[in-house]
Amino acid sequence: MFLFQPFIWLTLGGLMRLFSFGRWTVPVADWLVPLFLLRFTRGVEPMVGALVVWLVLWIAISISNRGILHVPGAAYYAVSAIIAVSFTLPYLDDRLIVPHLPGFLGTLVFPLA
Repeated sequence: MFLFQPFIWLTLGGLMRLFSFGRWTVPVADWLVPLFLLRFTRGVEPMVGALVVWLVLWIAISISNRGILHVPGAAYYAVSAIIAVSFTLPYLDDRLIVPHLPGFLGTLVFPLA
């Protein structure tokens, strides 16, 4: 159970991201996504966590923004990938910087990123 626990957080974060913006918007989901994804990224290796979070966000963005982002063909997926990168960088920043900061300062990294 403990081995798969980080992926439970990832799954919850990915599902919430589907409903946090785009076609189906539930405002509370946008507040819960960082909670679940931060929990996931803090439980795995930094680069693995960033790549997996990027993949999950890219899939969620591609699904939830279909018909909203008016970009033709394969360029739609490229635009979705770029948006996913911009959403993933704060999680990577948090994972790389927080271990080097004392107590309260570590809590400011993600909001500032």
